[in-house]
Amino acid sequence: MRATPVELTLAGWPLPDNMSHIRVNLMEQNKWDINPLALYDEADEEKHLILPQKYETLLRGATVYAAFHLVRCNLPTLDLRDLIGSHKGHINASKFNLEVKEITILKKPDPSLAEGRAPTSKKRKLAGPSWLPANKARHE
Repeated sequence: MRATPVELTLAGWPLPDNMSHIRVNLMEQNKWDINPLALYDEADEEKHLILPQKYETLLRGATVYAAFHLVRCNLPTLDLRDLIGSHKGHINASKFNLEVKEITILKKPDPSLAEGRAPTSKKRKLAGPSWLPANKARHE
């Protein structure tokens, strides 16, 4: 059995210095595992796993392919009388879980986005879906 690289363990997971006490607390509990993203660069012919320490710099502003599972679970019907007293009625509720299976970087981020600032023209393009009423009127 191969040893897990320290970068993929709780001890090596990137955290800001002001949160190191949280890492210590979790490590002392000895019941938490790290599940890193299956993150790859399309340009890397060897398809090496990208380590967590590079997630933020490589993903911000990048174009990616993401494969995920979206699972919907129905929750038991809740009787409103149990929640708020005399009001009659029921609530049908659902719970959604999203599990990212794999992310592949298709296009690296524009260097102008590296500092987290988009050029003005990009901001306009990313203002939201064109089908929204506010955006539709602007595009006509």
